[in-house]
Amino acid sequence: MLELIESEINKIKEIVAFWGMFPPHWLPSAVAVLGEGFTEQNKFLNSTLKIVRAKISEYYKPRLDYLFTAEAKRITNHHNKMIISSVE
Repeated sequence: MLELIESEINKIKEIVAFWGMFPPHWLPSAVAVLGEGFTEQNKFLNSTLKIVRAKISEYYKPRLDYLFTAEAKRITNHHNKMIISSVE
């Protein structure tokens, strides 16, 4: 499953690079697979369905910090594997 996600991300990166839509350093170098969506119930979306960044940043702080490590650059990292195994 993670390999499929990585393949799709790479396709998007190729398209973006081909069309010169964004500088390469704007593209994500690490991806976190999350175990739940952003909803009004978990307060990650407000009543107008806008993302509540402060709530998300607070809740996922350890995970966001992890994304800046060398290990997180591999989509098959331990955290992503744990999330995928819990939903498969």
